[in-house]
Amino acid sequence: MALEKATVRLSLENLSGAFSMFDDRPYSGRDLSSSFALELMKKAEEAGEFKEVDIRLKKKAGKKELGSAKARFAEHFKQFEAKISRERWVNRFQGTAFVILGGALLVARNKVYSEGFDIIGLLLLPAGWLALFLGAEFIVADWKLGPGHKAAKMLGDAGYSFSRRERG
Repeated sequence: MALEKATVRLSLENLSGAFSMFDDRPYSGRDLSSSFALELMKKAEEAGEFKEVDIRLKKKAGKKELGSAKARFAEHFKQFEAKISRERWVNRFQGTAFVILGGALLVARNKVYSEGFDIIGLLLLPAGWLALFLGAEFIVADWKLGPGHKAAKMLGDAGYSFSRRERG
């Protein structure tokens, strides 16, 4: 028996609540509301695995607007996933570069210090350790982006459905 994947559910007063109120373009090109996008990301991270996002609306919306909104939601999260992927790649690259630099500075410090240049050796020691710790910080930042990257990918691939919320 296969496990059924969870469905992410959100409730809105009306469809325009999902979009930025400062953007007057049609739904197909409109920016999502930051609070809506953050709440959807939070729910997606909590749900883990899901295939469907159900948005309950209190006020009815037209079929054309609903279709545009579905496409815009998926497009927004696919773009967000691509942005996170680029950020993760940059973090990995910078972290690796700083770790290599730190290692090279510490090796150079041992070489310089053994040849009798005490003051330069003393300066290379903290520089090497600082570079190593900066590299580690970039690598940890990459790990922190992992859950958000997974949630954005799933939201970009998810099916969106709208249902009518009962008043109350």
